[in-house]
Amino acid sequence: MESLRQASSGLLFGLVCLAIVIGGFALSMAEGGMGVSIPSATFLPSPLTTQVAAISPTLLPQTSTLSSTPIATVTLTFTPPPPPTNCPPPAGWIAVVVQINDTLPDLARAYRTSSEAIRQANCLVSDQLVPGSFLYLPPLPTITPIPCGAPPGWINYLVQPGDTLFSISQKFRVSVTELQRANCLGSSTFIQAGKVLKVPNVPTSTPSHSPTPSATFIVIREETSTPTETVTSPPSETPSETPGVPSNTPPPTATLTPTATP
Repeated sequence: MESLRQASSGLLFGLVCLAIVIGGFALSMAEGGMGVSIPSATFLPSPLTTQVAAISPTLLPQTSTLSSTPIATVTLTFTPPPPPTNCPPPAGWIAVVVQINDTLPDLARAYRTSSEAIRQANCLVSDQLVPGSFLYLPPLPTITPIPCGAPPGWINYLVQPGDTLFSISQKFRVSVTELQRANCLGSSTFIQAGKVLKVPNVPTSTPSHSPTPSATFIVIREETSTPTETVTSPPSETPSETPGVPSNTPPPTATLTPTATP
């Protein structure tokens, strides 16, 4: 009886354990994501009807006529006023517009006159000039440019390596300015080897090398004076008429006379 009771208790305990295991397994399956999925609404785009406008090309005329309209240009000219009657300028003087920063000494220097002459010709009471006003000044002398070109009779010369305009002028006995004017070089002295220059038709001069004079030494001898001894013979004693009285005659002395020896 006791053993039956123990067997039933063990069976009941086993069933409880089995139920717990089955419940845990069912619970784990439920939590593992076996839920009901709710379907989401899907919106499908409806087809759009696009209407494309038909563009017909327009042909432009191949030839076009361009009308040229002249543009008017405005030229500002300064008309000088008539010379004042109470202070007429000298004959031949012209009216000049005074510019900014112009001074009386600058204008006198530019027009080759003096400030006093400008002051008297325009009856100025001061040296202050007003920009935009007219001032009478002497005309500038016209400089006539001298045409360049070789004179008649000049010949061609081929520039050699190492030649300069100065060396060519020395060779043909002409100035550098004449060579520049004959070859239209202006103020330039640059020449290149192989260039043809116009030179005078004269025999070329070769520079002569004169020997350098050697130094000449002049020996100057100094004259020395050698004294010569001249002995004067003693005077002879002449007995005086008065015996017993000695004669006070000084003894002879030696005299040195210098003689010049070459």
